[in-house]
Amino acid sequence: MPEEAGPFRRLRLPGIRVLVTGMGQGAARQAVEAEFARGAEYDLVLTCGFCGALAPELRRGTVLLSDDSDAEMLSIGKTEGIGAGRFHCAEAVATTGEMKAMLRKETSADVVEMESGVVAEICRRRGTRVATVRVVSDEADEDLPLDFNKLITRRGGIHFGRLAFEVARRPRMISELMRLQKRTREAAGELAKVLERLLVRLRIGNQSP
Repeated sequence: MPEEAGPFRRLRLPGIRVLVTGMGQGAARQAVEAEFARGAEYDLVLTCGFCGALAPELRRGTVLLSDDSDAEMLSIGKTEGIGAGRFHCAEAVATTGEMKAMLRKETSADVVEMESGVVAEICRRRGTRVATVRVVSDEADEDLPLDFNKLITRRGGIHFGRLAFEVARRPRMISELMRLQKRTREAAGELAKVLERLLVRLRIGNQSP
């Protein structure tokens, strides 16, 4: 989503293209396949954004690499103090602590998101190097203010008319949504910092050592 990519985009690193796919597996597949269909070739694809914690010990703002990233990426992550974890690519937003506990039990994953598994699958099929780097936006026992699954459009965006309807039904939700917005903005900022460090170490997007 634009909110996830915003702080990183503002860095304006050379040699980097940012593709906002939208939410969900379908939107991610469509966007990435269209990108490659136009003839784009990349040395590295990083699939990034928010994720929900499934492991109880993970705190909001924690940035993780997928544990199936290549050896160089995992080594750099370890050097930079970035942990590795197992990602579960879900078909829907895990909106409650109960749902996240169930996913943890079913998958043994550390975090859940909705796009990275699809992006990685497409890239690996093409022989394109890929890694997942995501930041925890909500903790394992945390309930989201509303069911965002009801608001996702076919293109992977947010239907703001439906959002307005939900807020009108529950005006007290406004303060909860404002708190969530603040927390996710901070998480996106932390993700941007980590991505910049990783890219510098990989000699991508920056000429500094």
